[in-house]
Amino acid sequence: MELTNRGTTQSGVLLVDMRFAGIEQICLNIRLTGEGYLYIVDSKGEIIYHPRQQLIYAGLAQEDNLHAAQLSDGTHWQTFQRERQQVTVKTVGYTGWKLVGVVPVKGITANSGQFLLFVLSVLLFAIFLLVFVNIRISAHIAQPIRNLEKAVNEVGKKGTLPQIPDEGCYEVRHLEHAIRTIVSTMHHLMEDVIAQEEDKRRSELEVLHTQINPYK
Repeated sequence: MELTNRGTTQSGVLLVDMRFAGIEQICLNIRLTGEGYLYIVDSKGEIIYHPRQQLIYAGLAQEDNLHAAQLSDGTHWQTFQRERQQVTVKTVGYTGWKLVGVVPVKGITANSGQFLLFVLSVLLFAIFLLVFVNIRISAHIAQPIRNLEKAVNEVGKKGTLPQIPDEGCYEVRHLEHAIRTIVSTMHHLMEDVIAQEEDKRRSELEVLHTQINPYK
């Protein structure tokens, strides 16, 4: 790095003493999909941190760290030890270190299956909710119409429109009021017709009575 002192620029090296446990804790706190993991290498591919570092040093595990050090920043696909992997690389500033995230394809597939199951569950719940709301709305509209239909049928049997609860949408209530008005008008007309018929019969009886007893 460059250091400026009294107008003079000099090249220098910045040494940072960091506990390995601190690096390990930072990397362990990063959660990757499925069985994914994160490790750190320098520009030459030397492992700085790896969750299975001791196993690698003991020859019990392997890592494609030398190849990862040559990769550019971004996401890459590779096959290592017959396993398809998604490798994401990010270079860290002046150090030249590379953060390498490795996620096996089977982990991505498993996660996709879980996500698909979640989406399917949400979709089924949405369909159930839609059907439930549709039934409720249909009942709210249809039940007042059924009550009105039943009341209209009662008119033909009893001649009067029974009391209907004031419920339902505006159109149904308006229709009920209109039917009630029609029934009331019909009753008045029928009463007028009956009264006219009675007056007519009374007049005919009086004429007949006069014909039978002309001197009275």
